[in-house]
Amino acid sequence: MDLRIRNAVEGDIPSIIQLRKDYDEVIADRRPDLYELADNYTEEEVRGFLGAPQSEVIVAEATNNVIAGYAIVDEEQVNAHKIYKQRKVLFIRDFCVREEIRGAGVGQSLMEFIIKLGKERKADAVEIDILADNERAEAFLESNGMSTKSIRYEMELD
Repeated sequence: MDLRIRNAVEGDIPSIIQLRKDYDEVIADRRPDLYELADNYTEEEVRGFLGAPQSEVIVAEATNNVIAGYAIVDEEQVNAHKIYKQRKVLFIRDFCVREEIRGAGVGQSLMEFIIKLGKERKADAVEIDILADNERAEAFLESNGMSTKSIRYEMELD
């Protein structure tokens, strides 16, 4: 698939909101005990990400001018504290690819762009959180050289 990876512009906001809404439906179906359908992003919130100095909103635009996927990346400075070393991390706040074209290289193109961005910014790492039962995302991340950093467990209390 021919793609152009670029920084998002204001005209991309409706596509980003719709992609996130589509993904939220998947999450709500997967974990209805934790998530309910709601409008995750407003135009104002996405516009805020576009203008934030430590954030990047990256889109994968297909040749038909359709936004095939996007990522929101935050640069975070982790300060040294007791056992923690000081580090600069690019944290992937959000990563979404259109459901109907997953596996066509959109996510790979976005990830390569993010890794390149991390190297340019002299970050120590790229990090992302995913749901524990998202085996497809886990395999994708591992295929890109990422490994598990931490695991959070839960126990429902009735």
